[in-house]
Amino acid sequence: MDNMAYLQQIAVEKKAAKDDSVLKKIFNPKIILGVLGFIVFLVALVLVLKVVSKSSSKDKDYLTQSYFSAKYLNEKTVANYGKKLRNSDLRDMTVSLKSVLNEISVEEGALLKSEYDMDLSAAASEEIATNELGMNSVLNATLDDGVLNGILERVYVREMTMQIAYIISYHTGCLDATKNSKVKTVLEKELTNLQNIYDQFYNFKSPMI
Repeated sequence: MDNMAYLQQIAVEKKAAKDDSVLKKIFNPKIILGVLGFIVFLVALVLVLKVVSKSSSKDKDYLTQSYFSAKYLNEKTVANYGKKLRNSDLRDMTVSLKSVLNEISVEEGALLKSEYDMDLSAAASEEIATNELGMNSVLNATLDDGVLNGILERVYVREMTMQIAYIISYHTGCLDATKNSKVKTVLEKELTNLQNIYDQFYNFKSPMI
C-alpha cells in the first residue's frame, strides 16, 4: 500500500469513528429521556395555559352572553310580539320586562367596554353573540307558530319564563367567576330585578289563555 492510500484509509477510519461517536452521543438513553421529558413538559404547559386562559375569561363570557341575550330578546322579540298580546296583565308585565332588559343592555354594555375593553360592534359577529342570535331566531319561530295557532299568549308566557331563566343563569355564572367588585354590584342589582320579573311570568295564571 502506498503512502497516499494509507493516509486515505486512516482518514476514512477516523471519520467513521467520529461519526460513530456522534451517533452514540445523540442516541444516548439519558439524552433521549431528557428530550422526551422536555416535550412532555411543553405539552403540559400549553394545556395548563389553555385551562387558565379559559377560566380567567369565564366572567367575560357570561357577561357577554347576558348582554346579547337581553339585547336580542328586547329588540327582536319583545318589541315585535309584545304589541300582539291581547291580555292586559301580560302587556303590563311585558312593559316591566322591557324595562329590565333595557337596563341590562345599557349597564352591561358599559361594563363590557370599561372593564373588559370590548368592542361591542366587533363582538356582535363573534361566536357568543351569533349563538345568542341563533337561539333568538328559534324563539321567534316558536312564537310565530303561537300566532298562527291562536295561542300566542300561552306560548309567550312559557317562552319568556324560560328566556328570563337563561339570563339569570348567565348572571349567576358571572357572579361566581368574577372578582371585579363593579361587575358584582351591577349584576346583583340586575339579578334582583330579573328574579322579580321571572316570578311574575312563572306564577302568571289566566283563564283567558
